[in-house]
Amino acid sequence: MMRFTLIELLVVIAIIAILASMLLPALNQAREMGRSAVCLSNLKQAGFAIAMYADDSDGFLPHGVSWAAGGYPQAWQPATAPYLGISPGAPDWNAKRWWDRKVNSHLFCPSTDWPPNEPTYGANVPYVMTMWDFTPNERKSLAKTDPDVFLVGDANYNGIMSPYYWPLNRDYDGDGIMDSYHEVFPTYPFNYGTPKRHRNSGNYLFPDGHTARLPFADWLNNQNGMWGPDS
Repeated sequence: MMRFTLIELLVVIAIIAILASMLLPALNQAREMGRSAVCLSNLKQAGFAIAMYADDSDGFLPHGVSWAAGGYPQAWQPATAPYLGISPGAPDWNAKRWWDRKVNSHLFCPSTDWPPNEPTYGANVPYVMTMWDFTPNERKSLAKTDPDVFLVGDANYNGIMSPYYWPLNRDYDGDGIMDSYHEVFPTYPFNYGTPKRHRNSGNYLFPDGHTARLPFADWLNNQNGMWGPDS
């Protein structure tokens, strides 16, 4: 029976280790591509729910950031939860349990390790969806007037604050380019957005219902007016 020397075994182990190290990045990339695809599907589902909400609300989109406390309107996640089949008879945002990933996986990105029961998608605030007030939101017709403005994108809060509302005056990633607002820096960089979640890109939902993965540079530079007008 043929026997291997210790040196031969070590050589084989070394070769296997080298091959594994070469394959691992490709496997990780493939795994992330799969998670990103699920994320885009989640955003598309959110788009259907937002559209149905608007149809039942005289064409107006839901609010971006609000907890329905003190009579304020509900934020977009609990407001659209019934259209996703989540606790349609629940009396308030808390009872809807929209924030529970076991109940509502559609509103959570699989690529994030953000704490459970915390939002992982945020609305474009305040141009598309407003905050803690009764200011009218944009209408569903935004698909015709501003089709390149995103509605919802990767985030770690209910809303992503527009750079026109919260100016970018801090550099989070150390590349010399301002990318975050100072009041929530560094806990919540990128104005509550996570535009680098998917291999230096983020996923976004647009008014006509389509979704897209866009590079961080697009988010930073308001490419194609994705944030809306400078106002």
